[in-house]
Amino acid sequence: NFLATDRLAQALASLGPRVPKPVEYCKSALYPLSFLDHYQFKELLRANLKNPGVAAALADTKRAWLDLQKINRYQWRCDEAPSAAPDPANARLRMLLDRAVGPHGATLLWVPPSLCYYGLAGGFKGAGGFSKTLVFSSWIMVPRMIATLVSYEVERRTVGNPDTVKTDQETERRRYFGEKRHPVRQIQYRRRSAESGGQLANLSNFTLVYPSPTLCRVVDPFANLPESPSLSLDQLIARTAVKLQTMIDRCGLSRWSTPTGESERWYWAAPLLLDLADEQSQKEVRAWLSDGSHWGRDTWFRHELTEDVGIREAYGDYLQSCADDPQQAGLGPIPADLAEVLARMALGSPAVTALRSLRRHFPKQTTPALMVHALDVGDEFCDLYNKPESIAAIRLCTPDEVFWRQAVCYGADGCLQAVLDEYFHLINGQIGQRGDAGPAVEQLLGAINLNTSTVKVDSLESFQDATSEARKMRCHYAVEFGSQRMETTQGQQRASGLREVFNSPFRPFVLATTSIGQEGLDFHSYCRRIVHWNLPGNPVDLEQREGRINRFKSLVIRQQLAAKYGALLATPNAVEHEDPWNSLFQLAAREESNGTGACEMIPFWHLETEGGPRIERVIPLYPFSSDHGRLAHMLKTLAIYRLAFGQPRQVELVDHLVQTSLSETDLKMVMKTLMVDLSPISYQRPENRSLPRP
Repeated sequence: NFLATDRLAQALASLGPRVPKPVEYCKSALYPLSFLDHYQFKELLRANLKNPGVAAALADTKRAWLDLQKINRYQWRCDEAPSAAPDPANARLRMLLDRAVGPHGATLLWVPPSLCYYGLAGGFKGAGGFSKTLVFSSWIMVPRMIATLVSYEVERRTVGNPDTVKTDQETERRRYFGEKRHPVRQIQYRRRSAESGGQLANLSNFTLVYPSPTLCRVVDPFANLPESPSLSLDQLIARTAVKLQTMIDRCGLSRWSTPTGESERWYWAAPLLLDLADEQSQKEVRAWLSDGSHWGRDTWFRHELTEDVGIREAYGDYLQSCADDPQQAGLGPIPADLAEVLARMALGSPAVTALRSLRRHFPKQTTPALMVHALDVGDEFCDLYNKPESIAAIRLCTPDEVFWRQAVCYGADGCLQAVLDEYFHLINGQIGQRGDAGPAVEQLLGAINLNTSTVKVDSLESFQDATSEARKMRCHYAVEFGSQRMETTQGQQRASGLREVFNSPFRPFVLATTSIGQEGLDFHSYCRRIVHWNLPGNPVDLEQREGRINRFKSLVIRQQLAAKYGALLATPNAVEHEDPWNSLFQLAAREESNGTGACEMIPFWHLETEGGPRIERVIPLYPFSSDHGRLAHMLKTLAIYRLAFGQPRQVELVDHLVQTSLSETDLKMVMKTLMVDLSPISYQRPENRSLPRP
C-alpha cells in the first residue's frame, strides 16, 4: 500500500512541485488515496492525470485504492491477519475493530444497560460493560476512513452474512451498492389484495406499538434487581407467564374465540382485552383512545412524510373499533403459548417498556397522556428495527420466527427496560424537567434513529475516469464528526444531532473526529474509551481530549456504581415511581461519605473501586515509530505541567524541568513535595491528611 502510494509521490515530485511524503498518510489510513479528497497530494495527482509518467505510475497502484468491487460483494475484509488477507492489512484498523466492535458490537442496536435488572441474553449475553469509542486524529481523512470502513465491516458481518438471508423472501444476491437494499422492511402497514378483501394486514405490528397498561403493571423487572446476578430472563418470563395465565382465565378471554377466526391475532389483541377487563386499565385505555386533549394532534401516529401514513391511521381506527366491539378482531382458538408470548412482550415490547419507564420518571402525568408518548416510542423503534443492518442483527441472535416475535425477543434479551430507565435519568438531568415528559421523549425519539450519512470514496477506476463518480459508502455504526459545514444551519444541526445521538445508548458506537471535537464538547454519557489515532501536538491537547469522556455521571461512573452498589439498591415494594439511578446515586453518596469525609464530587465524578470498568486510553503505535519517543516525552511533560499549575512563570518552570534529566522516581518525589494539590478528592483522603494543605 505504501510502496504504491510512494511511486505516485515520486512521479509527482519529478514534475517540480513540492509533494508531501506519504509515510504519515499510509500510517494513518488504509488506502489513503481513496480518502484524500481536498488534500494537495490528490489535487496534484488529479491535475496531472494526462502526464505520461504520472499515468504510468498510477496504472500500477491498484493496491493503493479501495477495491469497491469486492466491497459490493461483501468480500473485502479488513479484520484478517496479513498472512490470511490478499489485500493490504492495517494493524490500527484491526485494533480498532477489536476494541470498538469486538465479538458483540455488530449485533448490538444499543449499549447494554449499566444496571441490568436480570441476566442479559441472546446477542447481549457477555456484552455487559460495552462502551462506545471516541477516536481523535490529526488528519481529516482519518474520520472519513474510519466511518466508512468500520461501518462497512459491521454491515459485512450482518447484512453480508448468509445466515441472515431468508430464502423465501430474497431471490437475488445481496450487494452493497444495490439500488434496493436487503433485507427489506419487515414491519409494514399495508392492506391485503382486493381479491382477499382489502383488509388490514400485519396487525401484529400492535405487539410493538400498543402500550398496554396491564402488561406494564404485570411485571416490573426493577423489582427483581436483588436477584439479578442469578435471575435469568427465562425465569422472569416463566414467573410472569404464570401471572398472565391466571389473568387470562379469570377474565374469561376465551369467550372471544370463534371457529373461523385467526389464532395469530390473539398476540396483539389479548393485551387490549386484558386492559378492557381491568377497571383501572379500562379507564386509561378509553381515555387514551377518545380524549383528544392527550394527543395534541389529529392523528394516531406522528406526522411523517412516508408512503404508509394513511394506512397507519387506518390501523389506529381499527384498534379503536376493536376496543368498542372485540368481535371485530376475528379471533380464533387461543394459542397454547399466549401467556408466555405476552410475558415476553411485557419485557421486550418498546411501547410497553417505554410506558413503564415514563410512569416511573414522570409520575405527575396521567397514564393516557404517557401512552401517547409510548406509542410514539414504539413506532420509532419499528423504524429502527426496519433498517437492513438492524434486521440482519436481530435475525442473527434470536430464534428463527416471524419478525415481530424476533423483535420482541431482542428487546427482552437486551433489557430494554433498564436501557430506557438509564437514559431518561440522564435526559432529566440535562433538561431539568420531571413534570412534562414531552421534551425528554422528543430527545429520545431523535436519538433512536440517526439518518445514515455517506462518504464519497474513490477507486482507481473512478479516479481515472473523469465521467465516473466516486461511490458513496454508508456510515451508521461509525460516523465522522467535524466535517459538517458549521457556517450553515444544516451543518450545525447535523453536528448537534451527532453529539446528542452519541450521548445516547443507540448507534453510532464510534465517533471519529479531529481537534474540532476536543474542546468544549462532552461525549461521556455512553463512552469510556478514547483512541488517540495520532498523537496531538502538545500534552495539554492530550488531556483535553480525555476530558471529553471523564465527566459528571459518565458511563464509567455508572458502570462502577452498578457493580459496587447495584445489588444493595432495590426492594420489591413501592418501586413503580422510583428512579433507579436517583436511588443508586443517593445510596452510593451515603455509603461513600460514611465516616470518610468524602467530598461531594463522590460518587458523581469519581468512585474508588478495585478492578471493574475504567476509562480506556488506547494509543496504537507502530514498532520503531518516532511516536514512542514523542509519547514518553508528552506524558512526562504533562506530569510536569500539573506540577507547575499554580506556580509563577509556569512555562519557564516546565521547560527547566523537562530539560533536567529527572528519573521517574525523582519526578514523583518532586511532585509529592512541591505540587499544589487542588483536588478535593485527594484533599479528603485520610492517608493524605498529613500532607501540606494548599
